[in-house]
Amino acid sequence: GDSSEEVLEIKIIESFYKNSKNCTKFLPFETTTNKDSVVFTCFDGSEFYITQIQPPNKKSLKINDFINGIKGKSIQIHPYF
Repeated sequence: GDSSEEVLEIKIIESFYKNSKNCTKFLPFETTTNKDSVVFTCFDGSEFYITQIQPPNKKSLKINDFINGIKGKSIQIHPYF
């Protein structure tokens, strides 16, 4: 297998919190996807939803379109503030 990684720094265009307004730390490996968002579970039990992003040098797009476009590749998401 190829051990090289492609790292993309992606802008979050649209997101929202559920049950919290100040979550800045996420539980490792507690990330799920649903029909129209990527969901991070916060240490306080709340959730942070990402619904629209902008990859480098591209137009913004809905997160599900991005995920559909990378089928067959694994991704790791490292949010930071």
